[in-house]
Amino acid sequence: MLQKKPKTLGYSSGRVDAPSHMNNQALLAYWEEKRPEGQPLMRSDFDPLQLPKLLPCLFLAKPLGDDYQFRLVGSQIEERMRRALTNQTLTGVYGPDFGPKNVESYRHAATTCEPLTLRGN
Repeated sequence: MLQKKPKTLGYSSGRVDAPSHMNNQALLAYWEEKRPEGQPLMRSDFDPLQLPKLLPCLFLAKPLGDDYQFRLVGSQIEERMRRALTNQTLTGVYGPDFGPKNVESYRHAATTCEPLTLRGN
């Protein structure tokens, strides 16, 4: 008998001081090089074609009210999550247990202009 896919993901993440994966290290270096001092890296400052190997594992999210919405999601992320995430909200994807925690992490990164480095389980 087939099991019904849950509406939300049973997934959590936590902050880490620095990325351990080389792709994430490359992305952080790009972000730090491109962003103006003390300001966020805007979409207009970001050229995805400069990071072709990272595109399958990148996503872009934008604020949407009290939540964040995935605007673009790489294929490796969607394969790992086993669902399409584009245009979905964090709370909708991660549910009431983990969604608000992720929203708060994104909000902190957006307001402080600090990188958000997470490790999931």
